[in-house]
Amino acid sequence: MALVFSKVTIDNDGESIEFLVSGSPRNENGLKGWVAYEDFIKTHEGMTTAQIQPYSYGSAQPYKATPEEVAYMDMRWKNQPNFLETRCTAGVPRTINITGGGGLCVSGEQAEKEITQEL
Repeated sequence: MALVFSKVTIDNDGESIEFLVSGSPRNENGLKGWVAYEDFIKTHEGMTTAQIQPYSYGSAQPYKATPEEVAYMDMRWKNQPNFLETRCTAGVPRTINITGGGGLCVSGEQAEKEITQEL
């Protein structure tokens, strides 16, 4: 079996993050639930893009890597920075649009207004 996972690179206002996810996300929903994505997106506003580079590890029937398998690939990648390029097969890269969630973090004054409007 061949594990399928992707390296995600998000760049927003000069700050970037790279992390691995299961499968090959085709839209923002494929990134939701991954801690690195959720933490980054909460603190960055506006529309940006994510570069998705799919990889497979192994041969035979491809299947979507489990979170544990992604964690193992991530550990190997961090311990050997060229691991993805030398030990995995790269798929076709893609770019997807994502929306920052900075608006979810509201100031005390704004939160007070929203609470008052709800009452």
